Amino acid sequence: MRQAIVTKYFGASNSFGARIRATCASGRCTTMWDYEKNTEDNHQIACFQLQLKMANFNPSDVWMEKMIGGALPNNDGYAFVFVGEAK
Repeated sequence: MRQAIVTKYFGASNSFGARIRATCASGRCTTMWDYEKNTEDNHQIACFQLQLKMANFNPSDVWMEKMIGGALPNNDGYAFVFVGEAK
């Protein structure tokens, strides 16, 4: 089942480095920030990691439709949706 995914940035703390949490109705995952990537790419990577988790880490089960996303107001993260035919 396709679901919208929302991602949110969490800055570094004394215990953890910077990271992004991706959340959908069925679950969530946290991905470490990749300083070699830009902001949008980091959010897309977190989204893809959640897709992999929801597909039991089997890349062939990942939703392969076109992903469309954008920043949410007030620097509250990004939201992603998928368009196209479901597998």
